[in-house]
Amino acid sequence: MKKNYFKTLLMFVVLFTSIKITAQQGPTLYQFTADAQSWVKGYGTGIVGWDDGTSTPTSDGALTLDRTIDGTTNNNANIRRGQGGDDAFIVLDADVYNYIKVRVFNQTEAVNIQVRGEFRAAGTTDTPVAITTQDNNGVLIATEPGGFQTAYLDISALTGEITTLDLLFRASSALTDPTGAKLYIDEIEFLTDVPPSTYSEFIKNPSFDDAVGGYTFKGNTTQLERELSYDYAKDGDRSFKCTFAKNQDAQFWYFNDFSQPYAAGVITDGKQAKVKMWVRSTRTTPISISVRLKTTNAAGGNSQLSGGGWPTASASTSGTADTWEELTFTIPLPQDHTDPASEIRNIEMWLGYINNEENVALNGVAGDVVYFDQMTAVIEDAATAGVSSQQLENVNMYPNPVENKLFINSKETLNKVEIFNLLGKKVLSTTNTKSIDVSSLSKSVYLVKISSDKGISTKKLVKN
Repeated sequence: MKKNYFKTLLMFVVLFTSIKITAQQGPTLYQFTADAQSWVKGYGTGIVGWDDGTSTPTSDGALTLDRTIDGTTNNNANIRRGQGGDDAFIVLDADVYNYIKVRVFNQTEAVNIQVRGEFRAAGTTDTPVAITTQDNNGVLIATEPGGFQTAYLDISALTGEITTLDLLFRASSALTDPTGAKLYIDEIEFLTDVPPSTYSEFIKNPSFDDAVGGYTFKGNTTQLERELSYDYAKDGDRSFKCTFAKNQDAQFWYFNDFSQPYAAGVITDGKQAKVKMWVRSTRTTPISISVRLKTTNAAGGNSQLSGGGWPTASASTSGTADTWEELTFTIPLPQDHTDPASEIRNIEMWLGYINNEENVALNGVAGDVVYFDQMTAVIEDAATAGVSSQQLENVNMYPNPVENKLFINSKETLNKVEIFNLLGKKVLSTTNTKSIDVSSLSKSVYLVKISSDKGISTKKLVKN
C-alpha cells in the first residue's frame, strides 16, 4: 500500500513538473555563439543553418537563412522557434514582452520582417490558434553591404502565450536573391520596451542612426529611391540616401510621419522655424532642396501663410561633388494668432526637391545620389534671424527676353540681384536694383534671384 502511495505521489510530481516546464518562458536572448539554439525552418522552401562567424562581418556566430532553393526565391522564407518535443516550452509571453529585437546582416532582397505563429490564452492548455500577420515596422535594407542592421518588431498588440514563433523575411515580390546570398541573424532578443527615438523639435530620428523608425521619411514616388545607408555618414553610422531613378519631372516630397505637438502660447506672432542639415551629393552642379512644414492649428485645421500655402524654404548645394556641406532653411511661420483656435499646435516636416519652370537647372537627373544627415530644427524669433526666405511677391522685370539693360520693379526696397547660369554658377551680381547691364552675358537662359528684407523671388530670364 505504501509503495503504491509513493508511486502515485511520484507520478503527480512528474506530471506537475512537466506542466511547469511546459508553461515556462523560453530564452529571452539568442546570440547564436555556439549553435542555432533550436531555431529551424518553419515551412516552405529555404535552408536554416548556423555559421561560426567566419563568413559574416564582426560576428561570433550567427543563424543563417538561405531563401533561394534551386534558383527559386521563397518570398516567405522564415525561421521558427516552438516545434514541440525538446522545444515544447512557451516561446514568448506576449503579456510581458512587447518587442522583438533582430540584428541581421542582409545579403538578400528581403525588405521586411513579419511575425506569425500560434498563441493561446495565458496559463491554459487550449489548442493554439494562428497569429494574425504582424507587419511590425521590421524594415530591412535590401542587399545591405554595410554590415549588421537592427530592427525592432512591435508585437504589443499580441496577448497570451506564443507557442510557435515564425519570423518571415520578405521581399516586395518573389525576386531572385543574388547567388549565394543569405540572411545572417546574429541576435534575437525579447524586450518589454525599445530604446527611445531622438527628436529635434519636429524632426524624428534626425541622425538616422536610431533603430526605431524605419526609413524615417516616407513617399510614394517610384522616380526617387530611398533607403537608410551605411555608404557615408556625417556622424554616426547611417545617413538617409535618395537616388534618382530617372530625370525629375515633378516635385517630390517625403514626410517623416511625425507631428510635433505644441502647447498654447509657444508659437506666437514673430516666430519662425530654422532647419539645418548636412547634405552630400554626387552632382558636380547644384541641386535645389526644399523643406516644407505642414502646420495645423488648435482647431485641427490647416494653419497656412497669409498668402496661402505651407511654410516653405529652399536651398541649393554648391555643386561640389562627394563633399558634406550644411544647408540652412529659414522658414516663416503663419502669424495672426489673435484667435486661440488659430494658433499652431502641430508641425510636420516634409523634405523635397524643387521642380518648376524657374529652377529647371537644379532638378534631379537619373543617377543622382543625395545623402542627408544630422538634421536639426529650432523655433526662434524672426527678428533675430536676418532675411526671411518667404517668397517675395509683386516683383516684375522687363524686358524679357532682354538684350542690354534689365529693369526691375518692386514695391519693396531691394537689397541685391544675382544672376545664375543653368549650371548654377553666379555670373552677375549687383546692388543697383533698378536697372542692370546684362550686355556682357551670352545668349542663353538664366535664373535671376531678387532679394529684399521681406523675402526672395527667383525668375527665369532669356538673354538675346
